Amino acid sequence: MNIQGSYAVPSRCGDTAFAWTIQEPKSPYRASRISSGHSSGARTLGPHRPAAVSAPVGLHLKPGQKGTKRLVEQYGERLVCVRYRYDSERKKRFKTVELVVAESDWQPPYRPDEIVALRIDFTEISTRRRVKQAGGTWNPGRTVWQLRYDRVVALGLRRRIVTAQHPVLDATPSWERHPDPDAASTSR
Repeated sequence: MNIQGSYAVPSRCGDTAFAWTIQEPKSPYRASRISSGHSSGARTLGPHRPAAVSAPVGLHLKPGQKGTKRLVEQYGERLVCVRYRYDSERKKRFKTVELVVAESDWQPPYRPDEIVALRIDFTEISTRRRVKQAGGTWNPGRTVWQLRYDRVVALGLRRRIVTAQHPVLDATPSWERHPDPDAASTSR
């Protein structure tokens, strides 16, 4: 394989997986020699991820530690960590870096002490038992379980949080609604 001029790019491999492919410069005499069957000059390194990612992490370094000096000079504040991965089958060591590529404001969806509603099916007895043991309570009016958000996260039930309110049970009573909010505060 000609390394000069080659570069790795991610390519789709189904709905959710991707594979890294090596893109090589196209030339008429190389197209017939590619053994992977790709006529575009690309070779797939693995079924879903690059070999370095599939190797287990042997060493995890923070910026500034021994072995990260050049990378700190190169990437500066964007460098999060350096990992050394070891592939015993191929007898290879890979040095990988984690970088910050974008920064934006973000607000967590819930405070840790906020009570959230959970939808748990009647037949999920073990899940209901775990929620009860964590301090969850049943709300028969909304037909949901209620529990603190930090405990929901600890139990791994974030996907069960019900955000949409019940159209009838959670509606504001008609005597509390007013078309003009300024007039509502002065009319009482």
